[in-house]
Amino acid sequence: MKLPTIPPLIPDGRGYGRQQRERSRDRDRLAEQPWRAWYHLPIWDHPVTGLRAIQLARRPICEKCKRARATVAHHKRPHGGVWELFIDPNNLESVCKRCHDGEVQRGERAGNYAARIELVAGVAIPTNVLHPQLARSAVPLTIVCGAPAAGKTEYVRQKAQRGDKVIDLDDIIADLAGSATRTAEAKRRHLCQALIERNRRLALLTSGAPAWFVVGAAAGWERRRWADGLGAQSVVLIDTPLRTCIARIRRDPLRAPIADELEEAAHGWFARYSASNIAREIRVDGIGGFV
Repeated sequence: MKLPTIPPLIPDGRGYGRQQRERSRDRDRLAEQPWRAWYHLPIWDHPVTGLRAIQLARRPICEKCKRARATVAHHKRPHGGVWELFIDPNNLESVCKRCHDGEVQRGERAGNYAARIELVAGVAIPTNVLHPQLARSAVPLTIVCGAPAAGKTEYVRQKAQRGDKVIDLDDIIADLAGSATRTAEAKRRHLCQALIERNRRLALLTSGAPAWFVVGAAAGWERRRWADGLGAQSVVLIDTPLRTCIARIRRDPLRAPIADELEEAAHGWFARYSASNIAREIRVDGIGGFV
């Protein structure tokens, strides 16, 4: 996307220095955050049909102070360059300039909002939740990776000893939803909370029985990041062909409500796959013996 050009300054007396500094800051922001150019697009900036105009017409009074006329359409969750969040009308609120420059921006500077947000399965996830800072496990840890329906969970069931800790995001979502049947609604409602719980459990691997961590991690750099960050004893990559993964998805009644989504995710896993040079990574044939 071509960034909007900023016209050159013409010295105009006392305010020239301040204006020059502001223009310089604008250029720096556009270079660092090119999505700022989106605010100049008609979908946002059109005086009648733009998102800003529609939001301010719908909520003309500041939603913070409840008194002043609103002049700013503010993104409640910073979009961070995610287009879907930028254009989502449910992510907007009307605020006056005083509230925006005060309470809202103070909250952003204080870290009340994630610096970046990514979309996962249609859910907005703060980056620090999706990719947490990792502490090395104090117990023997095995990371089990593979595509959707590759057989990761079944492999852990066969190999783990009684009392071992198992950290599996799908199991956490099922616990939160109160059902093992996978649905799009359960994932939408519980994914972020489940990721936070997953991270909490990973941080608590300080003592006790060996642990198993189930994660997709298609790319080699992902497996290395998890392995190095957590100090894993070994990484198991379940080597199941795509056609087998899809066949399992299609015949599993617990996966049936989101079979299309899981099939697409399986294709995506294989498209993103790359090898790693982790010395402790082993490949396991995932065809025989897994459900």
